[in-house]
Amino acid sequence: MKLRKNIILLVALVFGLVLLAGCGGTKVSGDTPAKDTPTKETMKPVTLKFADFIPPGHPINVNMTGVWAKRVEEVTNGLVKVDIYPAGTLLKSGDIYEGVASGVADVGHDVSGYNIGRLPVFNAMYVGGLQFKGAKASSYVARDLLKELKPKELEDTHLLYTYGIAPGVLMTIKPVKTLEDLKGMQIRASGANVDTLKALGAVPVGLTIAETYDSMSKGVVDGALLPAETLRAFKLGEVTKYVTSGVDMLYNTV
Repeated sequence: MKLRKNIILLVALVFGLVLLAGCGGTKVSGDTPAKDTPTKETMKPVTLKFADFIPPGHPINVNMTGVWAKRVEEVTNGLVKVDIYPAGTLLKSGDIYEGVASGVADVGHDVSGYNIGRLPVFNAMYVGGLQFKGAKASSYVARDLLKELKPKELEDTHLLYTYGIAPGVLMTIKPVKTLEDLKGMQIRASGANVDTLKALGAVPVGLTIAETYDSMSKGVVDGALLPAETLRAFKLGEVTKYVTSGVDMLYNTV
């Protein structure tokens, strides 16, 4: 157990270095492990299972989690490897947090809104009326919220990082020009966005991002409330006919 904790600690430190390198634009140095860090002589090789809902080729997979996994292997001289299971192949969205807590996966990446009952403090950021100018602002708010409140809901895992995303848009298969148009429409939603859409007269449907494409293409839902980047990253642009912007105060997520 002590060895496992040391490995997770080492991985957490490496992740911090990767973020620093990406944000600062400088080469990471000082990879020499601390005195109490396990070395090649005291550790056996370990492979960590990383459960992710993001598909291969997504910018987050290419520029962040994939880079991190390679960096972990580099600075541990191959002692720690990370196998990423993308697109819900190990655990589906909504099951990832619990899967990490129970040991099905060693590391996970998921949306807090898919765990609204499990992560109530985290999901306070979903409440309609909050408005962030961009992903950077919501990321800082999420970081400060966790630092200040230290929610007990996260005590059974070790949080490596959190981030927010860009403001949302309403993507639909028919035009929405007024609130009257929105009434009765079945809209994909998650987290506290469900209550917001109900208040506006829409019919929220709980779906993960991965389930949204098929549901829109088959007419199961009339649209989705999601960040604009999903139009490309999850190919939702192929099944979306209309995009309504200016609804960012309805949608936030971390």
